Amino acid sequence: MRRNQYWFACVNRDTGAESTETVVAETKDAAMETLSNRGFIVGKVLNEMEVTIREAKRPRGAGESVIGLLLIALGVGVVIFAFLMDTSVETGRDAGFGRVHNIGLMNRQLMVAMIGCATVLGGLMYRTTGAILNSLSIKP
Repeated sequence: MRRNQYWFACVNRDTGAESTETVVAETKDAAMETLSNRGFIVGKVLNEMEVTIREAKRPRGAGESVIGLLLIALGVGVVIFAFLMDTSVETGRDAGFGRVHNIGLMNRQLMVAMIGCATVLGGLMYRTTGAILNSLSIKP
């Protein structure tokens, strides 16, 4: 985006101090209005130069950090769910044992907990990758 940078000789309305102010705007009138809104009495234009303004880009690695946090939260939730699973079954009234733990249900609980742990590890890897990419990105 192309705009102009203006240097003005100004006087502060409150203190009366003279200063040189710089404004980037599309037109000289817009620059003068901006300075007037900031509390300056605008004098003459000292210099004018055309500048190119780059649009801000999303830092590299920001998306990976967010995805990593979501995966960590999901994995922790899955692990909590796994440990809250009921692995016992009723044996019947005649056996007299009440409830006993079922090996198949315990295996299912173990598998769900392992999937949750793997999701947490994946989230940590995503989060670490995002942090590394973010630190390597060039800052203007």
